[in-house]
Amino acid sequence: MEVETANHGQCQEESLFELASAIHKSPLHREILLRILTTCSEPKAMSALEKEIASWPEFATAVHDQAWLIECMVEHGGLERLYLGIDGDVYGKEQVEDLCEDDFFAEIEDEAFLTTEIGRMVAEEYSPRVRLTKLLEQVPARLETYLKVLDYVKETPRQYTELHNLLKDNPILVLDPFYQDKIQPSVFIDKLEQTGVIQWNNGWKLSQEGNDILTEIKQSLTAQVTEE
Repeated sequence: MEVETANHGQCQEESLFELASAIHKSPLHREILLRILTTCSEPKAMSALEKEIASWPEFATAVHDQAWLIECMVEHGGLERLYLGIDGDVYGKEQVEDLCEDDFFAEIEDEAFLTTEIGRMVAEEYSPRVRLTKLLEQVPARLETYLKVLDYVKETPRQYTELHNLLKDNPILVLDPFYQDKIQPSVFIDKLEQTGVIQWNNGWKLSQEGNDILTEIKQSLTAQVTEE
């Protein structure tokens, strides 16, 4: 029993690593792939999923179409492929693999996708909330500056020049003990972009999840001050 448990744990680790690696090897599509995993927590028809992906701001800079992105998650274990029957039921691969071609097209209306357990775990581990929390905890002295940037891009898309001007005279750029040389304002923008809380859409702008997280952080800080 212990051997079986150990083998299961090892297989799970390998599966998690494979899926996470596939996502991070494609930084241009990272946020889209993670969002696909979150979106498919319930079975989602292919046609509806493709339409939803196309509406996301992140998709504007994608170099692959929706089908490629979805298939990437299937191949690496993040999504399970299902089938929607004409009768409205959802079928697994094993339930349709014996159908002949004519019966398949007569009985199956569309493909659908459901996030696997591995996909759910990766989506949670690399959610914008988790990534931003880790970033803010790395260097507490930068917290105020990160929040200042997030506030600045909350309502209006900002160009790099605007963000550079916002930060250029900030003392943290010079006094940060973790750097020998002066920090460039782009460091803060890049790190926030990597957490998924800001995105490029004709300028840097707070994502919807980023907006929710920023509100929670402010409320938490206000509560701490009140308690003191």
